[in-house]
Amino acid sequence: MASDPVQHVKNYLREAQRRGIPEHNAIALATTGEGEIPNVRIVLLKDIRDGQFVFYTNYTSVKAMEILSGNGAAFVIFWARMQVQIRVRGTVETVESRVSDAYFESRSLLSRYGAIASPQSQVIRTRDDLLDRVEAVAGKYGDKPPRPPHWGGYRILPLAIEIWQAGEGRLHTRNRWSRPDADSPWESVLLAP
Repeated sequence: MASDPVQHVKNYLREAQRRGIPEHNAIALATTGEGEIPNVRIVLLKDIRDGQFVFYTNYTSVKAMEILSGNGAAFVIFWARMQVQIRVRGTVETVESRVSDAYFESRSLLSRYGAIASPQSQVIRTRDDLLDRVEAVAGKYGDKPPRPPHWGGYRILPLAIEIWQAGEGRLHTRNRWSRPDADSPWESVLLAP
């Protein structure tokens, strides 16, 4: 295996997209909050930039609060059709405002309205209340809604990456790369299945 595991992840993502795997960039993101009990949900990996994995969310959501309290996260992505699983662990930082702005502008208009209107992870009375909020945002901003300050991107700076490939008779191939910090070189090992 090559010395850059992030490049392997990019290659697998391209292959999953080429094969037409729906939501090929869906990752199960794990964070921990108070009490260190893990919390997992699906988010979309939107970019791999400078060796870092980028996703976007509401900064007041449960995941954001857990990221803030723990400063770390992990994710797994699995493509059954390809029989490949990728696991990533690392520290988390917010992306620059200009990066969040650019991605926000690329989203569909309804998605931008939703990012402004939705009090993510908070209790709402009815779905109609949420739709009314979206309609009010649309009326206020038209086709130029600004990115709200409570919404933007995070990047995971990977400290460990494992790529698992299924093998016959469950003799899988597991390659793991790790490093003590984001400035250190990767060290790789082969793990028994």
